[in-house]
Amino acid sequence: MNVAALLEQFCGAVERRDGKAFAALFAEDGVYHDVFYGDFKGRERIAEMIDERLDRRLGTVEKPTAQLDVFDVRDAIERLNDPQTIMQEWFTFEGREYPSDYGVVFFRGWTAFTIDQKHAAIVDAKRAIDRSLSVS
Repeated sequence: MNVAALLEQFCGAVERRDGKAFAALFAEDGVYHDVFYGDFKGRERIAEMIDERLDRRLGTVEKPTAQLDVFDVRDAIERLNDPQTIMQEWFTFEGREYPSDYGVVFFRGWTAFTIDQKHAAIVDAKRAIDRSLSVS
């Protein structure tokens, strides 16, 4: 499961106040560290935190329906299938200009890559460019 999908499930379970679905995202002996309520160890206690404490506290709050504000690399690969266009879209999504002076070699062999290799190449290139931009 990719990070965007995991975050979507995590947030969706909280928004629905579905403790069982939320707890299923953790290992059986996992610990959820909540800033307000403290630590909850194990799926049963994690589910209780959502079902009882959070639901009671948020009972009158309207449930949000907004989508996560996360760039979905896999979706972009499936829609665009062009690494430079994907990178351009990702930077635009973040409100930044994609630098035109980067000769990225991460994409050599793109047409032969599997979807997982394409995803890894895009993420690697993005990290390298972000790192380079942060020190320039």
